[in-house]
Amino acid sequence: MRKMKFGGLLLCLCLLLQSIVAPVSAVPTNTTHDGASTPENGVTAQTMTSVVSGSHSVDAGVPLCGSSKLLQTAGAAMLYETNSDTMMYAWNPDTQLEPASLVKIMTALLAVEKGNLSDSITVSANAIASLPSNMKPDFQIGEVVTLEQLLYCLMVDSSNDAALVIAHHIAGSQQGFHIMMNQRAQELGCTNTNFMNAHGLHDEKQYTTARDMVKILREASKNALFMKFFSAIDYTMPATNMSESKYMITTNYMIRDDKQLYYERHVTGGRTGVTDARRRCLIVTATSGSMSYIAVVLDAIPTFDENGAVPLYFGSYEETKELLNLGFNGYAVTQVISKEDVLIQHPVMNGDNHVALGPEQSVSTVLPADVVYNDLSIRYQQAGNSFTAPVAAGVAVNSVQVWYKNICVAESPIVTKNAVSVYSEKIQQSNAGGGGFFATLLTVLGVLLVLAVAGFGVLYIRRLAQRSAMRAQHRRRRMNRRRSR
Repeated sequence: MRKMKFGGLLLCLCLLLQSIVAPVSAVPTNTTHDGASTPENGVTAQTMTSVVSGSHSVDAGVPLCGSSKLLQTAGAAMLYETNSDTMMYAWNPDTQLEPASLVKIMTALLAVEKGNLSDSITVSANAIASLPSNMKPDFQIGEVVTLEQLLYCLMVDSSNDAALVIAHHIAGSQQGFHIMMNQRAQELGCTNTNFMNAHGLHDEKQYTTARDMVKILREASKNALFMKFFSAIDYTMPATNMSESKYMITTNYMIRDDKQLYYERHVTGGRTGVTDARRRCLIVTATSGSMSYIAVVLDAIPTFDENGAVPLYFGSYEETKELLNLGFNGYAVTQVISKEDVLIQHPVMNGDNHVALGPEQSVSTVLPADVVYNDLSIRYQQAGNSFTAPVAAGVAVNSVQVWYKNICVAESPIVTKNAVSVYSEKIQQSNAGGGGFFATLLTVLGVLLVLAVAGFGVLYIRRLAQRSAMRAQHRRRRMNRRRSR
């Protein structure tokens, strides 16, 4: 019985030591890795394969649905899912084209970022001096309006002089506002955009790209005040000191249910534009379930009736709807990297434990709804055995990537998940020459052996005492018999 108890104790101690000291490898199935070594406790530059060879970024080079021409007339187009940072489709995304009234998105963004909606503004001659003489102004010199009223006129009615008044109010001059527009565009990573005015009327030096417009609207759509005006269907302008009230309705037919041919129930806001050459531009936001898209079409060619006055085919609305149908049908947002995962563990020289390596962040992406885990491959660069204590938690080591077919759909830095301290001096001395685990195991076995010997010794002494007592008892009995005779 005692032997079983000792054996059970020994087994429990061995298992406990193994769980503490032995390394554990938790590599997902379908995982490949290379053996590239990593500098000691160093950080290698992230390859960002998801940008160069993948779809996971607004700057992605390989959209999930490709870059072949899908639309009939658009000079450039892009479909981008904002929640997962997935580029779904791109056609000529970096071709410089005329933005027309899409410029007003930047004008509105700066207005809500730097102004107050309740600001009272008096329309001045300087503010609207650059408005072309052949255009009838929406406001009169000396008219008093608020910034909120101007923004409704700008985004619902596409008012050009509202843009000029806003620019003058925010920056003090048109030129100053143009500088602010371009600075903000650069901050957002727009490398192929140049603004020359606040309203979007033709200027040979004014241009943008589909990708840059997505970047601008992605930032603007995070601002609740901006979305208030961007998504407005109609607005009644109150009477001012110089004008009666007036009603206006959006030029974006995709959010007007009275325009059933172009209405799209998922669209939550948009801005239209028409160039001097009558090319059509449109950018919209659209949401369904967990998916939120920005779709942009530039330089679409409309078709008119025989008189050249009534559009039979706008190009912008029809082709934007095709983009949204592509994105919403048959796709879903899926988490493909979890920051809770542990890819592998490594020993640490002079450390009191192993270091676990795993993704720094969870990453979701858009994938076909019928994709299963086995359709994906996970690739990561495995760090070499060169960690030396102390090791801090959260140190970037390399990167992990998820691939779908030949597209990198997600990427995250690999970081150290736990901190590893230096062995204490006492532990180092006890392990010197014996090698960590085995030295500790031998120590435990030695203790158990001593306990076993001591136990057997106690039993042996007890038996000797019992035998001695029995002999003494026999002697007493013999002596008693002799006396009785």
